[in-house]
Amino acid sequence: VSIPRDKWTPAMENLAEYAVVLHEVAHDDACDVAWVNDPRGYSACYGFRGLLLNKRRLGTNWITSATTSVAGFQRFLDLVIHEFAHHHSTSHFNEDFHKGCTRIGAAVAIHLSHDGLPHWLKGGE
Repeated sequence: VSIPRDKWTPAMENLAEYAVVLHEVAHDDACDVAWVNDPRGYSACYGFRGLLLNKRRLGTNWITSATTSVAGFQRFLDLVIHEFAHHHSTSHFNEDFHKGCTRIGAAVAIHLSHDGLPHWLKGGE
């Protein structure tokens, strides 16, 4: 079940907006991001230039941590890099998926070295 944007917390909004930025960094293309409350066990799902973040699976503590601690933000980056690598392959066992993860990770590292951590990341300095 999709969560209407007016029901997103500021943390959910920040993560969604940053995921859009990272998709541009990774694929030089726009991406739609939505939050869902899905009882299935996935944390996130990517396809057709769209990212779904599953609040039910990730949980409020994970979302808060992703915007208030470097370790939480790192977990967010790990998730987004993994999902965006599915642009290259749907299979986790395909070399294109692995190469996508490493290429996107490198692009994100360069982006962060240039722009720094997001302004909303508390304790990020």
